[in-house]
Amino acid sequence: MFIKFESNGSAPFIMQSGIAQQLVSMMGQGTGIDGSISGPAILEAISKLKEALAQQSEAEVSMSNEVKREALPQDEEIEPLLPLNARAVPLMKMLHSAKAVDSFVMWRSE
Repeated sequence: MFIKFESNGSAPFIMQSGIAQQLVSMMGQGTGIDGSISGPAILEAISKLKEALAQQSEAEVSMSNEVKREALPQDEEIEPLLPLNARAVPLMKMLHSAKAVDSFVMWRSE
């Protein structure tokens, strides 16, 4: 399943539901599939998301270091995972754009 994010301030985008729900939760908006925010709630969501992503980034670095320490055969490589910070970029841009034009951000299942 996918979640579609929309706003008058920027182009819509679609994200895998598990990642989308994690980001929505980090914004302090619960884990619902459908929702929206506007006005002062956008600024609060940006702040919460930045803080949560910083904590997540630290955890990802720690986990990456743990995997590197495990004994792997020399010829086996670990494919790097796309960090959550990178996956959050479109949503952060949309939130900032919505705030700039005093609009909204909404999400729903696609």
